[in-house]
Amino acid sequence: MVFSDSNKLLAKTALIVAGMLLLALILRPAIIGYMAYQKAGSINASIEEYRKNAAALEIELAKSKTNLSVCTDFSQKVFEELDSQMVKYADCASSFNALALNHSIAVSNFERELSDLRAKLEAREKEAQKADEPKEEELKNLRNEYDTLAKNAANNICCKEKVDNANIKYYSVEGNRIICLETGEKALAC
Repeated sequence: MVFSDSNKLLAKTALIVAGMLLLALILRPAIIGYMAYQKAGSINASIEEYRKNAAALEIELAKSKTNLSVCTDFSQKVFEELDSQMVKYADCASSFNALALNHSIAVSNFERELSDLRAKLEAREKEAQKADEPKEEELKNLRNEYDTLAKNAANNICCKEKVDNANIKYYSVEGNRIICLETGEKALAC
């Protein structure tokens, strides 16, 4: 296999980059440790103080783990309660939807029955009007006859009284009695 100059250059570059990455991975922990050592040396802390600090940090870590455990348990209980409430909500929502559907059906039935009753009422009112028309005509005829009878009787009675009192020119019917008047609405025809 023969490599061209450009392929050789590319291979060398890739090897150099890979070597630098490998060197960075190997040297990184050493560099971090050295920097921590330099920092510790700059504050003049002894190994015993580092141990105390490490022990305090371990205690804090244990407290944090305990707090995390309590928070995790609490969160778990909250999520379980939330799930329970979501199930209850879903049940309520489905019950509400069923009630809304039943209400809608009931309202629709009520409106249909109301419409039917209105149609029956209108039909009966028309029947009653047809039945009442002859009676209304008869009642009108009876009123006319009554008014004519009252006028004739008033003319007979009041015209005789007019002989005694010339100011009588009107009459009225009150309580099935004829009253002769000097002023009024119904004029006499004497």
